[in-house]
Amino acid sequence: MKKLSLFLLFSLSLSTIAQEVKLEKEERIHIEQMPEKARLFLSQKSLTENKTKRFYREIDGDKKSYEAKLKIHRKIYSVEFSPLGELEDIEVEIKGKEVPKDVLQNIKNQLSERCNRYKIERIQVQYVNTPSTNQQEVLKQALKENNFSKVNYEIIIKLKTNDETMRREVLFDSLGNYKYHRKIIDYAHDTHLH
Repeated sequence: MKKLSLFLLFSLSLSTIAQEVKLEKEERIHIEQMPEKARLFLSQKSLTENKTKRFYREIDGDKKSYEAKLKIHRKIYSVEFSPLGELEDIEVEIKGKEVPKDVLQNIKNQLSERCNRYKIERIQVQYVNTPSTNQQEVLKQALKENNFSKVNYEIIIKLKTNDETMRREVLFDSLGNYKYHRKIIDYAHDTHLH
């Protein structure tokens, strides 16, 4: 019984640690390798007008997904799909000055409470597809670029502790309230469109 308790405790701590680490691997693929439902979604006129498109198969721990990275009106869009081709979310890379001032200040205050020194490397507005929304509604909101009422902010920060430099992915809600963070392992810049 004691061994079983120790095993369960060890297993639970490992699953907690696994959730706090972002170990993401992206493999570039052709659009034909995307799930059919994802290809159909990406064939919409509002998403086909751009010339810069890249497609990826992504593994993040146990989670597998597909991602299309598009450049629309000088903005970088990451459109993520489940293995079945269901839209999961659309992320739009933005500058700090595009975040409402009170929200950005709240984010910075919370980061300062958690980190001694940090630098914001990237901010993305995340439009999540939920059971109460539909894919077209999420796309419409993401393309508007000015509706931040039902979003998350996914922020990549670089921080230094002693001699170690590390990166974290930190998620905040639409008001700038902290939700969670994950340590980034094997962060690759080459998969982003610029």
